[in-house]
Amino acid sequence: SRRNVLPSDIVNLALKQKLVVIDLSMEDSIVKKYVVSTVINEVWKKVEEKQEPVNIVAVVDEAHNYACRYCGEPHKTITRTSREGRKWGFGLILATQRAIDIDPEIRGNINTWFFSKLQTPSDFNEISAFMNLAGISESSLAILEKREFYVAGLMNPLKIPVLIKVKEVPSPR
Repeated sequence: SRRNVLPSDIVNLALKQKLVVIDLSMEDSIVKKYVVSTVINEVWKKVEEKQEPVNIVAVVDEAHNYACRYCGEPHKTITRTSREGRKWGFGLILATQRAIDIDPEIRGNINTWFFSKLQTPSDFNEISAFMNLAGISESSLAILEKREFYVAGLMNPLKIPVLIKVKEVPSPR
């Protein structure tokens, strides 16, 4: 691509403006992996420089492409962030339709899960192996409507997943 932006520029902008969105939809997988790993590594450089919390959250869509065991450098940076990020104010949101492909070490460090319709029976079996689904069946997940999700984990004070429905927000015209 013809973009000329350094990872440090992205992180500095995020610290200043509080939100930066990097659209990688038109890039090939090598570029995507490079950008994900270098931006996350740049945040870690800030942590190491300042030795204080950075208060940044990295949101990684299609996370199964970056957080699988064989995903190379992005996997290493995401693993470190999932393991050490909380104490440095460096949060991580991993969005995927393939929970089974996220490395178990990374999954083990996830505190809160949102889940809706799953792609395959193996995905249901996989999440039920590491999360108490408290009677939620594969068939009940299949009938969820748009904007309906279950939430489980530390964000949910109950010990069982809770169904939530997100209100539709009309797009501005």
